[in-house]
Amino acid sequence: MIAQKVLSKFFGWVRHSPPVLREQMIAEQEFLGLRPVDRLREELAQGLFLDWFWFERPLTSTMCSPVSLFRQERRKTCSESEYPALAAMEKTIFSLYEVLETRPAEDRLLLRDCMRGVKWMLHEHAGSRSSSSGDILIARVIPVEPLALMTGWAAHFPAKIEEFERNKKDYFKDHKMPFMRPRDALNLFVEPVDWDSKGAAFVRAKLSGLWQRWSPGITFREVERIVGEERMERLMDIQKAFLERCPADEDREKAMELLMSYWNWHAGTRIGKEPPAERGGAMGPVERDLGRRMSLFGMARLRETGRVLTSEEVRAWYGDPHNGKDGKSPMQMIQDERRAAGEQAPENMNVHVFGGEIDDITPGEREGDRLWRAGNDAMVQHRFKEAIEKLEAAYELLRHREGINFRVLGNLGLAYAILGRKEDAENALQGALTHNPDYDLARRTLSRLQSMNRWEFERFRREAPSQLTKTEWSPDRKDPEEDKNA
Repeated sequence: MIAQKVLSKFFGWVRHSPPVLREQMIAEQEFLGLRPVDRLREELAQGLFLDWFWFERPLTSTMCSPVSLFRQERRKTCSESEYPALAAMEKTIFSLYEVLETRPAEDRLLLRDCMRGVKWMLHEHAGSRSSSSGDILIARVIPVEPLALMTGWAAHFPAKIEEFERNKKDYFKDHKMPFMRPRDALNLFVEPVDWDSKGAAFVRAKLSGLWQRWSPGITFREVERIVGEERMERLMDIQKAFLERCPADEDREKAMELLMSYWNWHAGTRIGKEPPAERGGAMGPVERDLGRRMSLFGMARLRETGRVLTSEEVRAWYGDPHNGKDGKSPMQMIQDERRAAGEQAPENMNVHVFGGEIDDITPGEREGDRLWRAGNDAMVQHRFKEAIEKLEAAYELLRHREGINFRVLGNLGLAYAILGRKEDAENALQGALTHNPDYDLARRTLSRLQSMNRWEFERFRREAPSQLTKTEWSPDRKDPEEDKNA
């Protein structure tokens, strides 16, 4: 099969291509970020990264993906029969696919794109034997005729098609686009950390670090005193203020889990009690997970209605089997876990959820937004020293604000470059790409800077100010896809 041979040639080339190898480490940092990947799934995560890097991410040095660079190099030497396969390899489709039919004797696999509805008949040896009807695969398809191919990396989605269709909105609640990206799939390989197993000192150090980053106006020393005196109600008030300052749901989940674990290890220690983790009263993993889900539900409801959940609504959530598993309500699941741990009265439960209004933008972020806009205005008016001061200050306040942080660094990188600070400019632009690897405007600027000699750089510095437009660098722009056309 010609397409399969071309794909094999590409894999042989890409593993030894100097431009690709030079950027692989930086690209991996962009892709994985700070996500802790489960060691048991490290191979899957690495395969997913390479699939994204080779077929999607533009090389900063060439501003085309490795597969596009391969096509350019092969164009002069490949046979005419290889042209369709080379073209198709630049038009791959990464998605979730329902397995409709398997024909292992023929190495055939019939798939339906769950997001687009398109069906593909594939030539696929391994998949036709390891999959069955109703499975969902995370894969990248090469749309070559007459039989499509997978790029090589694939994984089973942890649900059958019936469950997926029922819970489709929940699976993609954080994504406005009805399509799946490789970094969405990466979340399936993130290791859920058991903070309790890390020990009291580790949990304290981790939580105190987060507290310094997103301090809600109360010192961590005061938190230690409140937890040490076992004042749960006061801790709930502090938790609400703390979670308001966390920039994203992922950070809120981590913060809630750490707070729960910190309580398990330190509650009551200032009044002569053993902490729950030592006296057998610590929340188990089931109770912690359900408590986290309850708090996230409460936050979502507050944002939708501006109203705090009542105690009755909280208890109703815990009593609803739809929020539990295997026909059991969260309350029953927690009682079962407590009973298995040997607690005397597992039915005596006190459930908590934080209260009060949540402001999507904290005072610090408002100030950061003001500084960002002031820095942008200063850039347009060619006051670049002032722009740098404003944007540096803005980034300190907005570094954890998704959807904004990468734009601030993009503007800052350009301002650095115009003032001749080339290394600072490259670092800022690379930082923007770490926040958002799809920020093509920053990647194009970084690519230009890295390819310039001294004279070209000086020419860039002279000409760039006259080419600035408020539209291109405005904070009012919301959609990163617009940057591709800037």
